[in-house]
Amino acid sequence: MAKHKKKISYIRLAGLFGVLAGLVFLIIVLSAAKDQTTDMTCHSVTIRIDHEKGNFFIDREDVRQMILNDSLPDLVGHAVRELDLKSMERILNKNPFIQKADIYVDIKGNVFIDVQQREPVIRVINNKDVSYYIDKNGNKLPTSPKFTARVPVSNGHIPDNGKDFGPIEHQGLKDLYALAEFIRKDDFWKAQIVQVYLDKVNGLELIPRLGEHRIIFGNVDDMEGKFRKLRLFYEEGLKSMGWGNYRTINLKYKGQVVCSKF
Repeated sequence: MAKHKKKISYIRLAGLFGVLAGLVFLIIVLSAAKDQTTDMTCHSVTIRIDHEKGNFFIDREDVRQMILNDSLPDLVGHAVRELDLKSMERILNKNPFIQKADIYVDIKGNVFIDVQQREPVIRVINNKDVSYYIDKNGNKLPTSPKFTARVPVSNGHIPDNGKDFGPIEHQGLKDLYALAEFIRKDDFWKAQIVQVYLDKVNGLELIPRLGEHRIIFGNVDDMEGKFRKLRLFYEEGLKSMGWGNYRTINLKYKGQVVCSKF
């Protein structure tokens, strides 16, 4: 019995040595590959931007202009060790339209630049007539002269938080953001709601794509319940009465939908 236990211990010890040897070998291989990569010459540069999501704030030429200069007009032909890829990443990640940028090189000397753009969920025009976006992470995002995102527009009594970029702070903007995020995640409301107005009395008012009515939404409490009531009214009430008969649809009252006709 004792010999059997001793045999099992030897097997376990041999297995442990095997794992350690494998880890050491992997570290050596990775270190050698890294040294080999830095000794290589950059053969090509591939810039990949997530345009498939429908945002075009940044293009490949923008990326090139951000990371290249007179002393480094191109990456191709330079030794990889001469390229400060981490510094280039930091430059790209400081751009307000970029959510994340990753730069890496493969063992053949090909450089890859992957750029993920910020995703706006609503465009705001505040009470000073200053326009900007709020992205899906709740950050203020400037508008672009080269691209306009297809998101709902919000205006009305919206104060400015005094920042060009960064997290939103005013409660009214936070409510707009929460509402816009809810709409973005629902295909039906994403197609239907085109404008949000912040009224001093009624709070949030929604302007739909179809119909001449306004939707008095109030605050963002129980958003799911309010949209559920509105969806039911659309499918049953407006279907029988017609889209052009109502001036307002009020969702502020719990458990009911109050409408006013033209």
